[in-house]
Amino acid sequence: MATANYMTMESFPLFAREFTSEIKCCKHCGLYQDSDNDVCEECGGELEEEIFVDEIEVQETVSDIESRLDDDVNESLVFHKISVLPGHYYGVQFYVETTDDPTEMDNEDCRYYFDMYRSVAIRRYNSEVNKVCRILRKLAKEYGFDELYLRARFGNGAALYGQVENTNRSRLLQAVAPRR
Repeated sequence: MATANYMTMESFPLFAREFTSEIKCCKHCGLYQDSDNDVCEECGGELEEEIFVDEIEVQETVSDIESRLDDDVNESLVFHKISVLPGHYYGVQFYVETTDDPTEMDNEDCRYYFDMYRSVAIRRYNSEVNKVCRILRKLAKEYGFDELYLRARFGNGAALYGQVENTNRSRLLQAVAPRR
């Protein structure tokens, strides 16, 4: 049974990155080349294109992002935690976990855990959702992640993703808003 490559989140956009590149390999001598040639520079054999996953770049990038998240970002968040997760088959994604949700607590619990009334905690929670979205967009731009959306999910669990082309939210909201 198939499964979706990335986990989607209800309140947050999906940012993912694949660390693949195309290289050419000679089928006669096995030499890999980064050239635009169709003929091997070593033996003159025909080159075939192959997809190459750079595992070292994956490890370095994920390590850099995780240290940045641990040092700066997650300490400033009260209700959420951002992490980097591998895709089921390939690539990595940003994933946001809700650590505490004040909408599921009563006033007494909010006073105990957050030292604020439930109504204030809910407003801060909603404000933090917006803050996390801004952080995700900033990190995605800095590290070369693409914003994706779930195009289709099939009965066997497989999923198709599409890339968000226009991230200008004001235009998107204008298109969705009803006309008066």
